[in-house]
Amino acid sequence: MFSYSALSKIVVAALAVGCAAYATPAAALEKSQSNYQNLGGNCHAVSPADEIFNMKRSELGYRNIQANNQAPDQNAVVVCNLTANGYAVYKNGFVKTIQLYARNLLTTTDSTLSCTVTASYATASNVYTNTKSVLLTTDGKQKTIFWRNTTDNGGDYFPAPVSVACSVPAGAELNDSELTFTVDVGA
Repeated sequence: MFSYSALSKIVVAALAVGCAAYATPAAALEKSQSNYQNLGGNCHAVSPADEIFNMKRSELGYRNIQANNQAPDQNAVVVCNLTANGYAVYKNGFVKTIQLYARNLLTTTDSTLSCTVTASYATASNVYTNTKSVLLTTDGKQKTIFWRNTTDNGGDYFPAPVSVACSVPAGAELNDSELTFTVDVGA
């Protein structure tokens, strides 16, 4: 049988452990999530003429249907709005990677796709922009333009939401995008 003093020592010890656990803030647990989406529905040409005559939506993406990728006047400027979740926007960041997939459907000449990412909301002071290019080869293989917070933003998360503006050469098709972000799931 326990004595009163032994039982009180156990209760005091248990209370001390419980109070210490309650008083010590736990480290936040973060979970990575991503949105992978087809760009056929998330992109639009800036120029109404490009939207009507040069760009075509398909089940595989959004394509410039012109045939001469060496003629800069056949490039179409396109804006794609990439989705995160409300938490990534609310916390003003937490976007880790931005990827855009594209390919060249012309078999005669390589072309270059140039895209500028803009990450932030309209009234923010921390707007992130960065332009990258990728060579789209005549073999039709998908290529990636990739922005990573650790190499392209000094380790800071990108602010959200994210959009990408591209100069899409003739014969190029924007296929998919992937946005990876971190969500705080508590302690």
